Amino acid sequence: MIVYGSFTINCVLSPFVLLIFWLNILIAFCAHLSGIYLLPYLLCIGSFGILHGPQYIDIKRSLLDYDLQKVFLFDVLFAWLNAKCLSFSCDRNEALKKSKHDSTNILMILAYCMYFPTLFTGPIHQFHSFLENMRSHSKYSIDRTVDCLFKLIPMAGYAILYEVLTHYLFSSAVQFYPELTNMFDSWTLCGLGYCLPVLFHIKYYVLYGTAKALAEFDEIKIPPPPKCVSRIHSSTYLWRHFDRGLHLWLSRYFYKPIVLKYPSLFMNVLATFVSFFCVCLWHGMDKTIIAWCCLNFFCVVFEKVGHQLRTSGKVSELEGSISPNVMRRIRSTIAAPFFLLMIISNIFFLSNYELGKIFVERVLFSFPLPLVNVLLIMYCGCDVSIRLLE
Repeated sequence: MIVYGSFTINCVLSPFVLLIFWLNILIAFCAHLSGIYLLPYLLCIGSFGILHGPQYIDIKRSLLDYDLQKVFLFDVLFAWLNAKCLSFSCDRNEALKKSKHDSTNILMILAYCMYFPTLFTGPIHQFHSFLENMRSHSKYSIDRTVDCLFKLIPMAGYAILYEVLTHYLFSSAVQFYPELTNMFDSWTLCGLGYCLPVLFHIKYYVLYGTAKALAEFDEIKIPPPPKCVSRIHSSTYLWRHFDRGLHLWLSRYFYKPIVLKYPSLFMNVLATFVSFFCVCLWHGMDKTIIAWCCLNFFCVVFEKVGHQLRTSGKVSELEGSISPNVMRRIRSTIAAPFFLLMIISNIFFLSNYELGKIFVERVLFSFPLPLVNVLLIMYCGCDVSIRLLE
């Protein structure tokens, strides 16, 4: 695992990048050995800030001969790496507290950080899970190879489908020509808004599905690919199941340490804010990412408060006196505007700030039309999603 991962980084990027990669792991390992609880967190968050800092962009480009594809792979590689560094630091510290001795060595840490199927594409898988899988390996069998091939075949089919769709649908390219959207009528504009997250889902279904199939061949369990975005109306559910690895990583190392220590609605909201701040920092923290994270944070907090109210005494009694069908319609009506807000927030992320603003102006602030029609469609989507989730 170590040799193959190192060989891949060396070939795809450069020997110097490989050296930086190894130094990053060494620094994270030393930070973990220091015994200072917050130091691995500061190193992880600081690395995200440095990675996307405008003052370091020219350094990265010159380091990689101004090859933008390599710069992109460099950014992705180091984002995954530092997430893994925080994982092994925290998991080893927790193991040391329980057993009072270190049961893993530096080679296992390097194998975890260098593991190829998740090296460039993700998803994040946690160190404690990786260790358990490595300790319970069985002998090789031909059935594992056949099973892996049968799982890779549909991934190849989805990859071809994605290539065909992106050949004819220019939803991602429109972000570079936002003035073209002024020519779109409301239906076409909303079609673009639907196309963006669906194509993004197919892309990540292929990336994460391929990584999962290869990892299962090695008997390494990693998080599953994303669930279909066309049947999800809840921001909380989307964040839990689109990038399952990122959600579990945020939950284990940021959200739960705050909530479990101080259980209250306020601390729950604070932990949610910390998680979204980390996501914002992870993706670069420009105004597009900030708008995306703020809108999603608002939707998630609204859902948390709504859930808290639903489980309270009086509201729970009232809900019990209403038939399930009527209650579902009420929930769909309340959720519809937030479903629309969630979709628009993702348009900011999947395109750019200018295109996101166009959707806000032409859809969200367009009463009565097309807003009423869109909300009616959102209501139907919420109703179907709630039925499926039930």
